[in-house]
Amino acid sequence: MLFDIQATLPEGIVIVSDSHEGTQDGQVLTWQLTQAPQSEVQTIILNLSTTNMIMSEELLFEVSHTVNENQQSETLEPVYLEGIPVALINGESEVELTANEQTTLSLSGASSTVPNSDDVATYIWTQVSGPSLSIEDNSLAEIDLILPDVISDDVAVLELTISNGKVSCQFFGRSVAGFFITSQ
Repeated sequence: MLFDIQATLPEGIVIVSDSHEGTQDGQVLTWQLTQAPQSEVQTIILNLSTTNMIMSEELLFEVSHTVNENQQSETLEPVYLEGIPVALINGESEVELTANEQTTLSLSGASSTVPNSDDVATYIWTQVSGPSLSIEDNSLAEIDLILPDVISDDVAVLELTISNGKVSCQFFGRSVAGFFITSQ
């Protein structure tokens, strides 16, 4: 018997492996399997990745198969993907700036994202290394940073961590800014 099988995957899903090496056209995977009567059942195993998906969403998978021109379709139970916060400083995950000592720099974490539209983002700016930086309020999305007076050129590193109160992601939830402070 010849089986035509199709699976429609949600947008953003990446196929890591496919036990039966189906063909992919956009989000649709297609397999043709031949199975003799009374033979063992064949199972298609897909290993999928959601690494590129950062927003929370409901994932719907549709599967259909055709045998002797008789088609059956089914939408599987939805899978809810909880997204992750993504921290960005001035729109970037890593920023390098050069400025003179005793200069005020404005930094923004406003382009950072939280996974759900009703989430409240919290921000924490933390100095990681270098000469002491002056930050008036380290919990705001946008900060003014006063660079210190330095004896010679120096480097300071600042980190932004964003959370939605539920998830604070080690990798995506943090962004780093490096400052090359020049002495005058």
